[in-house]
Amino acid sequence: APAGFEAMLDEYGATVHVRSADLGGGGSKKQRRVGGGGILTGKELKWVSAQVGGVDLSVAARAVCYNMEQDSDRMAMNFLSGCDKKVLTSDGVNNGKMLVIVVELSSGKKIVGTTTVGWSGSKAGGRRDIYASLYEVTSHRRFPVNDTEHGTHVLNGPLSFYAASFGRGGRDFRLDSDLKSGSCIMGTSFGSPEFLIPHNHKHDGASRVAKAMDVCGDGETPESGSSWHPVRFEAWVVKNPDVDVLRPVEKEWLAEAMGGADLENPHLCFDSKLDHDPAKRLENFRKYCDPLVKHNFVLMTITRLANGLKMVGVTPGSTLAGKNLAEHANQFPSDFFKRPVDIMSEHVGRLNMFYEVSGRRVYPTKANGAVAYCANKFGITYGYPAGYMCTHNYPVDSYADFTIGATFETVKCKTMGQTWSMGNHEGPHYLGNYQQKQTAVCGGAEVGVEHVQAWIVNAPRRAVLKDLSEESEWLGRVLGGVDLTAHGPKRTCYTPKWPRDYAATTISNTFHKGCASMADTEMMVIVMRFATGRTLAFKTFIDGKLNNNQADAAATFYDVTNRKVYKKWRKNEWAHYCSATEYHLQNIGTFTNGAHGDDMLAINPMVDVHTEWVEQSQYGERIKQFTDGAGYRAANPQRGYNSDANRTRGAIEKFGGADLYGSLIGLSNFEAWYVPRPKGDLPSEPQLEWLGQQLGVADLSGRHKMCYDSNVRSMGSPTDVVTNYHKACDGQMQDDEMMVHIYVLESGKTLVGKTHQAPERVGANIVDRNLQFFELSGRLTFDPANGVSYTYFLADTLGWGVSQNTLQVKQRILESTWCDFSAQFVNISLGDTKTAAYASREAACGHPLPEGLSIMRMAAWRVKKPVTSTVDLLTPREKQFLSQRNNGAELCCPHVCYRKTINELKHLQVKDYHDQCTGSLKGVADQSRMLLTIAVLANGKKMVHRSSGEATPNWMNSIEMDRFAEMYEVTTNTTITLDKEQQYAYIYHENLIKIGFRGWGTEDFSFHFDATSGPYMECMMQSEIFGYNDYRGNNTKKQRVCGTEDNPKWNGIGITHFEAWLVPKAVGPSIMTEAERAWLGGKLNGANLTDPVVCYDKAKDPWDDRRAQHFHKSCGGKLKKGEMLVTVAWLSTGRKVVGKTTTGFTPDRANTASR
Repeated sequence: APAGFEAMLDEYGATVHVRSADLGGGGSKKQRRVGGGGILTGKELKWVSAQVGGVDLSVAARAVCYNMEQDSDRMAMNFLSGCDKKVLTSDGVNNGKMLVIVVELSSGKKIVGTTTVGWSGSKAGGRRDIYASLYEVTSHRRFPVNDTEHGTHVLNGPLSFYAASFGRGGRDFRLDSDLKSGSCIMGTSFGSPEFLIPHNHKHDGASRVAKAMDVCGDGETPESGSSWHPVRFEAWVVKNPDVDVLRPVEKEWLAEAMGGADLENPHLCFDSKLDHDPAKRLENFRKYCDPLVKHNFVLMTITRLANGLKMVGVTPGSTLAGKNLAEHANQFPSDFFKRPVDIMSEHVGRLNMFYEVSGRRVYPTKANGAVAYCANKFGITYGYPAGYMCTHNYPVDSYADFTIGATFETVKCKTMGQTWSMGNHEGPHYLGNYQQKQTAVCGGAEVGVEHVQAWIVNAPRRAVLKDLSEESEWLGRVLGGVDLTAHGPKRTCYTPKWPRDYAATTISNTFHKGCASMADTEMMVIVMRFATGRTLAFKTFIDGKLNNNQADAAATFYDVTNRKVYKKWRKNEWAHYCSATEYHLQNIGTFTNGAHGDDMLAINPMVDVHTEWVEQSQYGERIKQFTDGAGYRAANPQRGYNSDANRTRGAIEKFGGADLYGSLIGLSNFEAWYVPRPKGDLPSEPQLEWLGQQLGVADLSGRHKMCYDSNVRSMGSPTDVVTNYHKACDGQMQDDEMMVHIYVLESGKTLVGKTHQAPERVGANIVDRNLQFFELSGRLTFDPANGVSYTYFLADTLGWGVSQNTLQVKQRILESTWCDFSAQFVNISLGDTKTAAYASREAACGHPLPEGLSIMRMAAWRVKKPVTSTVDLLTPREKQFLSQRNNGAELCCPHVCYRKTINELKHLQVKDYHDQCTGSLKGVADQSRMLLTIAVLANGKKMVHRSSGEATPNWMNSIEMDRFAEMYEVTTNTTITLDKEQQYAYIYHENLIKIGFRGWGTEDFSFHFDATSGPYMECMMQSEIFGYNDYRGNNTKKQRVCGTEDNPKWNGIGITHFEAWLVPKAVGPSIMTEAERAWLGGKLNGANLTDPVVCYDKAKDPWDDRRAQHFHKSCGGKLKKGEMLVTVAWLSTGRKVVGKTTTGFTPDRANTASR
């Protein structure tokens, strides 16, 4: 019996003792134990046991009444003799036993059948058995009885018998009289409704064979479904798990649903099967159950219906009016029918609950002012509308959700769903009419009763989270690795005493007092368990001071029961709020003011919980709401994230009832803790390795100097991060260093920002051409988009991007307010549409909207800038490509005429570059060398400009023609050719070089030497002098020349290294190869080109201003009859163009006559 129960019994006299002894307390005698065979494996036995409600199928617990291997005759009659119904009953009453039939088929399938009725009697036909079931063990399939009037089937001779016959006519499963064949047509009387064979197909051979093939066949040959034979066959007698009205597994589930109730040793105060006079049952129930229910105890009625459903009503001993059932009983000591019990539930009581155990359904009260429990001469009622009186002569059963009739033979579900919530029913039931709800819950408006028991148990006292439980471990893990065990570092700041301290007036008066002193290294965690069995938790970085409604971007909502994490959709809103009368969780619910004197805390859940709190994995669905009109519920209630179906499912998952929005739900537990806030881990070794590759630093873990860390208390309070950063880092960064900022976000993301600007350079919108961002958990790079990139470092704010529109870091980093990587810093691999803006923010910041950011930790490192040597400037692959594009030019040992490393870029000058690399090429030497100008960009691209290097002495603003010019991007082996002959090639200006120049603002490429914010390159390709043939009008393709796949762009790209090489031009010994000569000879009708007469060779003509005259003089007028003149032009593009003429040219180029 429950602890402390004996003393209470003494108070109410010896009659209760006698009654309890007569009913036996739910116990049973031990069964005979005989060994059995081994048809089922250990795992199969375990599965069957679980399916049959936890029945004990061990060898010691089962008695074998038939074994086919020991039956030499192999006759069904022998089975019936050994397992006759008499083994299951004594004096016509089931003695708590069950038959288990185990058959192994030749197809390899294993069929198990259970019955508490068996097969006996001379009358053929069906036997009613509401607990009969069939199972196919190898595929883990269950077929419950659907036609309860034909649970088993009897056919007793004289010449034929059936063995183990289930279903109408034994069709679902049976063995014939010789035990060599049988029937297996599941779906006749057994199976879930969707599996049943339609009535008009019950004798359809094709349908029957298909069902048999599916269940009993071998899965390969159709005939195996009907041609099988039994290989092994046994029958066991075991203890019926239904003998105690609740199966062991049902007890386990119900105990958990009730909040940890102890149901192993209940006090049995009523049992309908032991009260044989129906007229006395209600009187005995009232006499022996009502007086025992005091504040610390709970009354439970377990009703097993004729259709197999098991309904449980739970009533706590405490009441709203301050009286309990025992005190009501004292007012009417003898006249039980005149003793009304009216437990009003203005706020939903902590344990005023209703359950359907077999289907694992939970039905909490939902209607304000409803009666949770009423007993009078018409029966026992659960769920009674407000305004109706529970008196001894009022027929409440016609207006109640659920009523057990006075004789305990029927129940009524007349207005189911009126007072009780439809709970965890999913589908149309919760919105349907009463007929639909009656069917969904009870199976009909009025249903017969098989068995009723009433128990008295201790009121549950389980902690809101069991220590070392899976729930506790999961919550600790998602909170950032917090130890939530009893010996962990958590501090309880509020826990109400049961029951009176659960009043909402108490929480509003005491919560803000106990939870107003949170340390700056802690966070608050609120855990609540609803009467529906759901457990929710809430995390906030804002303490519980009175009227403290600060915004909290880190606020998180946890569905502990279903292991789901929800984040606020709009992070710039307040998280929780405690006023003088109420306590609120933002868009989750309000704990009401307790004006009706309820004995516990209740929450009024808000419908906004579905729209404002989003499961992290469903952000994609929510994004559609902003980009697809159909995503709005107002546009179409059946589509989108906010559809009726999604809202219903969300209410069931979070609160335990589809129709509980706006209703009051009782809380069985509520606690608030202070726990250590996660410190935020700095990058791991693999992350550092990847980051080092992006920064060009080989060993980042050993090549950085910690400048600031918000977790180091000696560097100041984490509430003044920006001030402390400036104190620690101003004046520390050297010219050869860059600053790397690390931001560990509460969302789980880690952002890294790189800048070449010193921290003491405070100001708004300071240009920095080398800004880059990285997100380490997803290995993502975010480069500045088209335009200028800025820092916005002030004394009290660290901002990135124009007007801090990319990232904003405040003094109290937990309250930083902006994170948007969809515009100024981008990664195009995440998409380039409006939807991608949400996806980009989610990838970088962990949230699709920009407002609201919570940073757990900030660190700043000084890192040496990577200096590139000439030897390592180009990789072997890049050199090979460049050499091939230049006729095999040798690039191993170039003459470096100009070079500025990353630490020297502020000294980059156009005049110095011109004087050292172009002015020295005038004259004959020009023809033997070419100039390669190389710019390494901040995004890793390497742009190379090839030119002849010829420039006029008056270089400033002079326009230079250069047919030899070409552009390359060597990391992708890309060539941008000079395609427009009539245009100018390049122009020098004081601080820039324009390539493909056609007028100011219409160049293709340009180098800008900005000493203040750093040099940069633009790749607009506007004039299309370069790349006209391959890139004409294709801006997307143009952007990928200097930009990356993740960030295609064409302007403002910082230069991290600038170098120019003078390289010898590669000129081969012959203008054409042997293969080219052979091919050309064929085109010229077999002409022999092995040893032609060369009349002119440009390579041997040093006079660049007289070459055309020399050509005419040497080749003009020299053709003889039968000869032809062939000109071969080897172009800078690598092409070789051949012209043929049989008339030739005149010696005098002044003669312009056509030939």
